[in-house]
Amino acid sequence: DLGDTSWGEPVPTLRYNVFTGGDDDAIDFDGSAGWIIGNLVMDHYPRPGSASNANGGGITGNDGSETVVMNNIVYHCYHGIGYKNECQPLIVNNLVLDCNIGVTFYQDDCARGRPSATLYNNIVWNNRDWTTGADQNVVLNGRWFPDYCQDAGDQATAVLNHCIVEGGWAGTGNRNLDPEIVDPAG
Repeated sequence: DLGDTSWGEPVPTLRYNVFTGGDDDAIDFDGSAGWIIGNLVMDHYPRPGSASNANGGGITGNDGSETVVMNNIVYHCYHGIGYKNECQPLIVNNLVLDCNIGVTFYQDDCARGRPSATLYNNIVWNNRDWTTGADQNVVLNGRWFPDYCQDAGDQATAVLNHCIVEGGWAGTGNRNLDPEIVDPAG
């Protein structure tokens, strides 16, 4: 869909799709502005025999991507939403649940510019390292993938406001309250 011209030129818009599994990223907006709206993304993670660079992202971007990510459900992916290298995503009204890493912002190459993300009114819950069980709701580095920058410390900035984040996060109106989301089977 290239119908949106709010930036003066048509921009990619991906909306109302269902992505139900794969080894690598479901939605990948590298080097572009655009809208990612109302999609269901689930079960994207590298399986045995996957390409060595597959890392199972739900919604991702690279190379200065300036996307608006809103009203999506991202469930059971290796990393739910991930932006790297100079990206500036606006992430609004999403549910990121039961991933290995919830949301992550990082540098793949330590010499690249840092991404800066803004998140409003999201639920980021129950995202835990599938091996250790450690809380990984918001991760500001790429050390979780061996090909990415392994420098210590944060590799990005993220401003979160009015979000529900398990384990808490500094910001206006953020909460650490269980949203009590369960699957239909209970």
